[in-house]
Amino acid sequence: MRPLAVVVLGCAFAPVAKLQKRIKSVMEKTVFADASIITEYNEVFAGNKTITSYNLQKHETGKFSFILKNIFNLRIKMVQKTQWLSPMMHVIVSIGIAAAIGYGSHLIMTNQITSGNFVSFITALILLYTPVKNLGNNLNAVQFSFFSIERIFEVLESVPEIRDKENAVVMGREHTNIEFKDVWFEYAENVPVLKNINLQIKQGETIALVGNSGGGKTTIVNLLPRFYDIKSGSITIDGIDIRNYTLQSLRQNNAF
Repeated sequence: MRPLAVVVLGCAFAPVAKLQKRIKSVMEKTVFADASIITEYNEVFAGNKTITSYNLQKHETGKFSFILKNIFNLRIKMVQKTQWLSPMMHVIVSIGIAAAIGYGSHLIMTNQITSGNFVSFITALILLYTPVKNLGNNLNAVQFSFFSIERIFEVLESVPEIRDKENAVVMGREHTNIEFKDVWFEYAENVPVLKNINLQIKQGETIALVGNSGGGKTTIVNLLPRFYDIKSGSITIDGIDIRNYTLQSLRQNNAF
C-alpha cells in the first residue's frame, strides 16, 4: 500500500510544479506593481505642494487609478491561473484515499494484513494528505515568499557598477587642484546633461556654479565623490583620475 500512497502523493504535487512556471511572470509583475503603488503614494505625499501649485491633482489621481487597475487585473489573472489547483488537489487526494481503501479491503479479505494495520495506515494517510490538500490554498503566499527571497539574494549578490579598480590608491589629505577635462555626462543614454566641461580649481579658490534649475550644477558636485561616473573625459585631483582612488578615501576627502 505504501507504493500506492507515494504515487498518489507524486500526482498531487505534479500540478504544483506545472503551475509554478505558469504564474512566475504574473507574480513578478504583481510584485513590481505593488511596489509602484507605494512609490506613487510616497511621491505624491512628498510633492503635494508642487502638485497643488500646478493643478495636477486630476493627473495624479488618474495615474494612481491606472496603477490600481493594473494591480486588480494582475490579481484577477493570478486567481484565474491558481484557483483550479485547490479542487484538483482535493480530487487527486480523494481518489488516492479511495484507491487505498479499496486495495486495503482486498488485502484484508485475502488475510495479507489485519484490519488494525489497515486502520492505522489509513489514519496516517489522511494525516499526510490533509496538508497536501491545503497546499493549493496557500500556494500564492508560498510562491510570493520564494519570489521575495530570490529578489533579496539578487540584490545581495549584485555587483555595483561604481567600485574600486584593482590597485586603487588611497588619497592623501593634502591636495593642490581639481580639474575637469572635456567631461561629458548623461543620466539617460544619448541625452547629455554636461557637454565638454573644462574646469580648473586650485587650492584655496572658491568657485560658484550659477545657472537655471536642471542645468547640471548639482551633477558636477555629485561627480566628484563618484556618485556617478562620467561618460567621457576625466576628473583629476592632484593630477590623478578620481577613478584610480579608492572610493572610501575619495569620499572621506569630500564635504557637502
